[in-house]
Parts: sequence; C-alpha cells; structure tokens
Amino acid sequence: MFKKMLMTMFGLAIAAASALTPAHAGLVIKQDFWGKNADNSLVLFGQLVVDPTQAVQWSGSIYKAYGWSSFKLFGTDVAKPAPLFEAEFDMDNLYAGFSFLSFDVSDSNNQYNFFGINDVALDLTFFDLRDASKAFDDPASVIFTDDTLVTPGSTAVSAPASAALLMLGFAGLMLRRRQAV
Repeated sequence: MFKKMLMTMFGLAIAAASALTPAHAGLVIKQDFWGKNADNSLVLFGQLVVDPTQAVQWSGSIYKAYGWSSFKLFGTDVAKPAPLFEAEFDMDNLYAGFSFLSFDVSDSNNQYNFFGINDVALDLTFFDLRDASKAFDDPASVIFTDDTLVTPGSTAVSAPASAALLMLGFAGLMLRRRQAV
C-alpha cells in the first residue's frame, strides 16, 4: 500500500514538473478595458498585457514600461511601436495593477484609435475609443468614451505557480483519501 502511494506521488511530481517546464509563462500585468453600451451593459473591448521584466526601474520599487507584450482592441493587435505609451507600477505590489497608464494607439488594421490616461495619484481617468474611418471631430466616430475606467481590476498572473499549487492540492487530497481508507 505504501509502495503504491509512493509511486503515485512520484508520478504526480513528474507530471507537475513536465507540465511546468514547457509553459515558460512568467509574471505579467493584465488590464482589461470595458465600455458601456447604450443599454448600460458592459463590453470587453481591449486587453493590455505588460511584462514587468521588460520595464525599467524608476525609483525604488516603482518601474515604468514603455512597451507591451500584448495590446488588443476587439481581438485585433495594436500596431507597434507606440511612442506615446507609458505604464507605471509598483514591483513590490503587482496585484495593485498600474498606478499610471498613458497611451495613444491604433489597431494594426487602422479601424480604431484608442487613447487614454489613468493616474491613480491624481484620481484622473479618461479613455476614448473612436472609429478611425471617420473624422475625429465627427460625433459618430465615438465608440466608447468615459471618465471612469470600468475594470474588474488589473491582475498579476503566474501560470507555473498556479499549476504547482493545483498539483500540490491534488496530492494532498490523494494523501488524505488514502489515510481515510
């Protein structure tokens, strides 16, 4: 019985190690952008992912990123490079998300223009998403505009750590089950 349990644990350990090795996932900061439709329902229209390891140290634990890993509008990649992009965050508290975010970007198909600013210290937030095929001053070009950034929150994600915790949880459940029998 003990030998079988030991073999099961060894198998789980190998499975966990092999599952984590090819992932190559690191810590990222993700920001979702939501807009309100005319009926006040929320629509996810943009997603920004920044790799903290590509940022530069600004002051103490405050880092600034001048590029992104992924930036999508309605599932379409945003054109790179964007000279008017800056994201600031606290490396000691990645779960707090961006303390400052400023951008002026267009998608790679030139369908959308998206600009905005979010400064937590000044309690200032504004974004504007427009149809690029229409004149900027045309009110019909506005898709979403708001002075509040509707977001369920920025998230810091570490896929390998989550997978390891999941495997440890399964191993614990198996041990508990074996002890109960």
